[in-house]
Amino acid sequence: MNESFPHKTVNPDFFGMGPDGPTVVGSKCRNCGRVYFPKKTICVDCWRKDEMDVVPLSRRGTLSLYTVATQTMLNIETPYACGYVDLPEGVRLFTLLTDCQPFDEKLKLDMEVEVVFEKMMTNDMGEEIYTYKFRPVSGSRT
Repeated sequence: MNESFPHKTVNPDFFGMGPDGPTVVGSKCRNCGRVYFPKKTICVDCWRKDEMDVVPLSRRGTLSLYTVATQTMLNIETPYACGYVDLPEGVRLFTLLTDCQPFDEKLKLDMEVEVVFEKMMTNDMGEEIYTYKFRPVSGSRT
């Protein structure tokens, strides 16, 4: 577990602590500037090794695609929304969406969303697992 993040997470490599609290992190190539999520050790654009820095990713992005799931194989309460969020760094994240019901009224393509850190599920051992999620920015374009 990533000791800098206060909860058990779906993947500790996704998270870091920034000045504003928990943040999603990726990697950035010092040679060509490409940003990745999840983090990489080799840049697949310029094939440089040991040139990757861990960087915090933007807290806001644009919802590019979403769907509402009514069934799940995970221990996630249904229905839930998930989709892709494009960040200014050129990274596209797959994410759960939160604070967005009723879905047909609150979710719109190309709307601005912001990252939050919330419980994703309770695993079979009874542990709460946290992850990043995105939610509509209050007052964003609908």
